[in-house]
Amino acid sequence: MTESEIAKRLITDFEYFAEKMFQVESLSGEVVPFRLNSVQRLLEAIFLAEEKRGKPLRIVILKSRRFGITTHVELRNLHKTIMNLNSSVIVVSHDPDSSIALFEIAKRAFDKLPEAFRPVQK
Repeated sequence: MTESEIAKRLITDFEYFAEKMFQVESLSGEVVPFRLNSVQRLLEAIFLAEEKRGKPLRIVILKSRRFGITTHVELRNLHKTIMNLNSSVIVVSHDPDSSIALFEIAKRAFDKLPEAFRPVQK
């Protein structure tokens, strides 16, 4: 793959970008590369199908523990905002502590990104 093809794929392919650039904390506390599990891959396929329809993405996910859905959604949102100028994302939670926890997932991943992929912060 040429450098141009790699750059295009990093911009347009969340899963590819995530595996190459995002690092997360594992359940054991280790910092590891983010790789989609089978549940996350299924959800990603749903996201892509909905985006292809050209509509705003609005998906309600009934909470299930330990499938990594929260991390997947937070990192997907981070990828979208990094790769699209003047974009923003809002994640709503039921209480302030949960909102902080959600923000921290994205912040940790952002802080571990290579410098070239970190947009300038205002």
